[in-house]
Amino acid sequence: MQRRRPRATRGRGLLRVLMITPEAYGGYGGIAQLSGDLASGLASAPEVGKLLLLARHRGSVPASPPAGVRLSTLSMRGKAGFLLAILGALLGPRPDLVVCTHIHLLPFAALAKRRWRARLLLVVHGVEIWKRPRRPGLDWGLKAVDWVFAVSAYSKSKLLAWAPLEERRVLVQPCCVDLSAFRPGGKDEELLRRFGLEGKRVLLVVARLAGNQRSKGVDQVLEVLPELAAEMPELVFAVAGKGDDRARLEAKAEALGIADHVRFLGYVAEADKPALYRSAEAFVLASRGEGFGIVLLEAAASGLPLIGSSLDASQEVVAALGSGEIVDPDDLENLKAGIQAALAAPRGTRPKALETYGRPAFEARIHAFLRENFDAGAGR
Repeated sequence: MQRRRPRATRGRGLLRVLMITPEAYGGYGGIAQLSGDLASGLASAPEVGKLLLLARHRGSVPASPPAGVRLSTLSMRGKAGFLLAILGALLGPRPDLVVCTHIHLLPFAALAKRRWRARLLLVVHGVEIWKRPRRPGLDWGLKAVDWVFAVSAYSKSKLLAWAPLEERRVLVQPCCVDLSAFRPGGKDEELLRRFGLEGKRVLLVVARLAGNQRSKGVDQVLEVLPELAAEMPELVFAVAGKGDDRARLEAKAEALGIADHVRFLGYVAEADKPALYRSAEAFVLASRGEGFGIVLLEAAASGLPLIGSSLDASQEVVAALGSGEIVDPDDLENLKAGIQAALAAPRGTRPKALETYGRPAFEARIHAFLRENFDAGAGR
């Protein structure tokens, strides 16, 4: 149910926010999810009057923004539509805050900031900023940035290693999870039958299978699976996610002789994800490119033991939750031992620290940021 703002906070003088993002509501992946959560958190603040969201791409699943967020339909009509939407924003009402949720779009956000003398907030995630991107206008855009939200301390340190930004202006703002949607519970037998997982011990990963990245650790888990399956014949590695690397991974499972112990589930609808988590024994993300790992929060909220990676920010999330194993994906013996430990751990309990990552806590941090940096009730 949407929370209504008191009437006293509506009207002139409130902040106008312009958000420029690759995708948000209905999008697939962590950047889309965080962008939607951030837009919703900003729009719910008493200091904010209007928020216009320009998404570069249309979401893969139809979704409507909450009250207070106006989603441009023009911006999602290809490159020409996006550029026209940017032009419209430059000619439209003056924003007080411009939010850019991907560094590749920063030049457009910087243009809006300079046009209106607004303030500019950049949001950074993972591998796209761990090295200096080769993007036209990057230096010009960075000079316009007032604040940065980094989703983890790991990404913050990677950014500051090359970007000419003051450390005090780079703030760690973790991602969040809907604790009412993901919760511990019994296994969903109908879902297990649908995916051919009845009677199995399910080791789960939820990840995009991108051939040009291969950073989610699926290969490494497949490589230790023969030994694990020999010890636990009922073990199945369930891979939820779509991408052009699926065929290669399926062929690899065949070559390793473990095809019967792997299920490629493809895209799993958001409505089915909570039941999928509840039906697993443990969650593994043996990755090397995570700036945060929202799926770790979803799995932890569902009561699953976690396996995270020592090679990226997933270790930060697992350590903060205090529930799970941190492994080196390049050390297959270490990875195998971590999976064994997680499968032996009890499931069904949420870490107490998870409340820090709930949406109410996330929104409270957003609202505090606005109070600290803008005069209450006065956008101009």
